[in-house]
Amino acid sequence: MQVGAARQAAEEWVLKHAAREAGFKGAYYSGSTVGLPDDAVLPPASDMDVMIVTNQAEPPVKLGKFLYGGALLEITYVSSNELSSAE
Repeated sequence: MQVGAARQAAEEWVLKHAAREAGFKGAYYSGSTVGLPDDAVLPPASDMDVMIVTNQAEPPVKLGKFLYGGALLEITYVSSNELSSAE
């Protein structure tokens, strides 16, 4: 699978699931795939690390790894309180 296809699967999951949850603020990629181009081949055992940002002081438990749309996703929740401002 190419990195771009895995990103597309991750984005679809975020829109269909995480974005509908109370407190959802956004999502971003983390880990080894961040700097890879869309046409790079993702090794079969590699996952797409996705951080889900919530405004909850105590974020939900990490979902961990699972297959979605042919991609291995690893979903972790983080409270927006733990992130620095872009400013």
